[in-house]
Amino acid sequence: MANAAEKSLKGWATVAVFLFLCVLAVVFFRLRERTEFREEILTPAAFTVPAGSMSSFPFTVYRSSHVIGRFEATGGEGDVISAVIADDFEKWKSGRGAAILYQSSHVKRGGIDIPIAPGRHFLVFDNRFSPGADKMIAASIAVTQ
Repeated sequence: MANAAEKSLKGWATVAVFLFLCVLAVVFFRLRERTEFREEILTPAAFTVPAGSMSSFPFTVYRSSHVIGRFEATGGEGDVISAVIADDFEKWKSGRGAAILYQSSHVKRGGIDIPIAPGRHFLVFDNRFSPGADKMIAASIAVTQ
């Protein structure tokens, strides 16, 4: 009987060690995931915003992050563009109260450097104020997570 009890105890000890190692592995990979640096480029390096129009770039953030980058406009009527980051493109476009996280004035070049909360967001380049001139945009904007 003592032999069966020893075997049972050894079996439980093996199971306990296995479970401990599994928990340790999960903790290790979760910590690694949290500290791992990820960057998602939000726009092409160069693109056109048509006259009187907008270009929208949707993105999703899964944990507190940072949007950082630069942009520059060229083309007609002062070479300026307006950039916005909002939580709801349709609400922002219609002026119905979207949360605006970033907004530039009409600028030739600008920089974005803001913290951003988890959720769905939209980076928008707005050229509606310029009905007669396309704008060429050179951009390097990313969200780092």
